[in-house]
Amino acid sequence: MHVEGVVLDTKDVSLENFFATIGGNLTETSFSIPTQSGIREISNGVPCGNTPSGVWQVFVYRQDPNNPTVFRQEKLMSYTDFVLSPHENIPPGDCIIMEYDAIKERTEHLCTFYQIDADKGTISIQ
Repeated sequence: MHVEGVVLDTKDVSLENFFATIGGNLTETSFSIPTQSGIREISNGVPCGNTPSGVWQVFVYRQDPNNPTVFRQEKLMSYTDFVLSPHENIPPGDCIIMEYDAIKERTEHLCTFYQIDADKGTISIQ
């Protein structure tokens, strides 16, 4: 996901609004998205794959404001109103990881573009 043009209201570029724009829904306890076979929805506590009773969690990797080559992972406690950082390129644009899993403090996943730059040594992931 990315933002085009001038942002007049940050609510327009929130994570919740993104899902509404594509015909889905995002709350603190559920997630739905349109698919070729209809709307797919998963709510907290519902079995999914190998996860018997998971919860939606959102993690973001963001650029350290004091060191532009360092990116830190953060777990978003309130993610529906999350707004993307105002960067043109990725990185430093945000890497957002959404997981339905047992509660955890960190994710082991990383966006492809971040992994490529980390492998090249141009950024550090902490």
